[in-house]
Amino acid sequence: MSKITFSGNLLWPNGDIKPGRILVEGSRISGVSELESFDSGEDGPQDDLSHIQVPESYVIAPGYIDLHINGAFGHDFTSNPRQITAVARNLPRFGITSFLPTLQSAPLANYTKATRIIQEIKHEDEMSAVLGLHLVGPYLNRAKAGAHAVTNLRLPDLDELLYYDPDVVRFMTLSPELSGALPFIRALRERGIGVGLGHSTATYDEALAAVEAGACWGSHLFNGMGGMHHRFPGLVGALLTDNRPRLGLVADSVHIHPAVLKMVVAAKKVTHVTLVSNAVAAAGMPLGNYSLGSQMVESSSVGVRLPNGTLAGSLQMLDQDVRNMVKLAERPLAEALQMASQTPATLLGLTNKGKLAPNYDADIIILDDKLQVTLTMVRGQIVYEHSG
Repeated sequence: MSKITFSGNLLWPNGDIKPGRILVEGSRISGVSELESFDSGEDGPQDDLSHIQVPESYVIAPGYIDLHINGAFGHDFTSNPRQITAVARNLPRFGITSFLPTLQSAPLANYTKATRIIQEIKHEDEMSAVLGLHLVGPYLNRAKAGAHAVTNLRLPDLDELLYYDPDVVRFMTLSPELSGALPFIRALRERGIGVGLGHSTATYDEALAAVEAGACWGSHLFNGMGGMHHRFPGLVGALLTDNRPRLGLVADSVHIHPAVLKMVVAAKKVTHVTLVSNAVAAAGMPLGNYSLGSQMVESSSVGVRLPNGTLAGSLQMLDQDVRNMVKLAERPLAEALQMASQTPATLLGLTNKGKLAPNYDADIIILDDKLQVTLTMVRGQIVYEHSG
């Protein structure tokens, strides 16, 4: 069994960043110990042990977990879920060690096909781990369809639950005000599928009823939602003021103004905010036209949009969201890192990811002094190392 130690400043589970040493054995972290000072922490040479010492200005952190990524590098998951593997092999460059491939609203048969593909690939090595699917739709309000084709939208129907294998479908975003939504939310939760709220005109009371039914997340907060008015707080107001649901934030400075990012974290705290990329096929590619489900979108210097101007996802990856939370939202680095790792892991109920702690998966990244990823380890395998 291979053994690797990492020594340097690291993010501890309590939110501190201070010197420490991590011992990785096989695919797991077997030990984490403090260092009295910034040194190698080695106990002498061992034949079966490799050691990685990081510079004092660098940080060792848990790998990022992206809960909402529609595609990247020219590949769209909804129109061709077989491309999930191609994207997964490139995500470690951005520190993403696990993710939920996200599908737009589509015919139900598309979800069955994607489920089969996930079952085939989710145990493959040397790539970001595929945790399951996040389905945004098809149970969305047409008035807030956004970049979803309205022809694919429908009302919740309990008879359609059979299309959603709970071993694969980990999360679904829906509109809570739709007829039949509340019993559908309860049924999803009984099957172990997380429920997010989005693409919605829900009132404050309708949103709270959905939370009571088991909804636990707000999908890309503010976007695809009715605005918050001081007399009519709506879905946004419910998500910000109720202590139960967590939130998804796209911190790309296009979806949300930096001042609003500050407001959200102040209201919900780091334990209830998950950074998400909402990346689409255009991410990591030259500007131009790309697929998003059954539609075409155009990427430009001002983002990704449908021909009618509707915002249609993001061009940036999750590592940039982390940098933006530090630079634009002026949050401490430890908080930004937690919002991209520990909080999403908690939301998914994962007890083996999101922290640098014993018995957790060895999903580890190293960030330089500019918060760029220099090394990524997924389940004990170094799958990316910056060569520059």
